[in-house]
Amino acid sequence: MTTSVVALGVRKGNPKGIQRWEDLTKPGVEVLYPSPKTSGGAMWDVIAIYGAGLHDGKQKGLAGSALDQHAADLVKRVQRNVKVMDKSGRESVTTFERGVGDVIVTYENELLPRIKQGRPYDLILPSEMVVVENPIAVIDRNADRHHVRDLADAFVSFLNGEEAQQAFVEFGFRPTNEKVVKTSTAAFIHPPHAFTIADLGGWDHVFAVLFSPQGAWSRAVEEIR
Repeated sequence: MTTSVVALGVRKGNPKGIQRWEDLTKPGVEVLYPSPKTSGGAMWDVIAIYGAGLHDGKQKGLAGSALDQHAADLVKRVQRNVKVMDKSGRESVTTFERGVGDVIVTYENELLPRIKQGRPYDLILPSEMVVVENPIAVIDRNADRHHVRDLADAFVSFLNGEEAQQAFVEFGFRPTNEKVVKTSTAAFIHPPHAFTIADLGGWDHVFAVLFSPQGAWSRAVEEIR
């Protein structure tokens, strides 16, 4: 139905010069993102970092376990600079707006409307960025049980249509309707190295690699304590 990307929010004027994921590992840079234990958005944040580490490792000629370790190391070095892990992405944004931290990792659609409203921060999109997919589906069993299939199908059709898709653009979401994609291209920055969950092997693989007890993020948190 729509997509977004994981983006970086920085203080107005970008005083810490944040441009790349690697910049989040620099001494003195305080990072915010919520905890993946309580926030699905935080999972996307960590996935973005890990995927960027994989891309960087491939550029350096790494493969196999060396490549995986390179990406895991970036996750750990960023985690070392995380100042606060709130329960949700919305709480994390609120903490950032209270003046805590130098950079927040969050959805692009959380930042764009606020910047449009004049909030004092800037949007940064590193070259490597994960595409956040926001699908919609009709649950057959529920729709048939409540006799609302026609209504549900019509609603899904409307959400994928030009009017609704353009409304999503106004709120910072990236459209999937082909016509609206073409007319809204200038509204978004398009990173050269965007990747999806499928590119990383699917959700089961990503969860195991990052968030299982032996996953890269889980191990990073334990080792940093």
